[in-house]
Amino acid sequence: ADVVADLGKACTATSDQVCDVISHFDAAAQLTPEGVGRVVAMMARSHAAADDGGAALHAAFSAAVSGDILSAAAAGSDAKEAPRDAPPGGGPSAWNVAAVVDAVKQFNDALDWGAVVDAVGACP
Repeated sequence: ADVVADLGKACTATSDQVCDVISHFDAAAQLTPEGVGRVVAMMARSHAAADDGGAALHAAFSAAVSGDILSAAAAGSDAKEAPRDAPPGGGPSAWNVAAVVDAVKQFNDALDWGAVVDAVGACP
């Protein structure tokens, strides 16, 4: 979670970028419900300051985990756009949850997403 936070929202722009980040670590050790839960909790905390209070992140995560990728892409579509007041070359304005979920599924398709949700709830 700390590495993803340090790299910022741009590292979640596409599932390929997320896969690249994951490939630098021991995926089996990191992609546990607790590890993924820490990443989701970090994304939620940093997104909570947004105008929607995190509702878009919740909608995108729910849609992506349920397999409704079209809704996930729509809910996270602003992740591909720089904010209007961003400097030239500015990065995404939101975490791309669909890309994170897709990348995690590529490395660990047997992940128990219910346990991930429980782990998010256990994060401080």
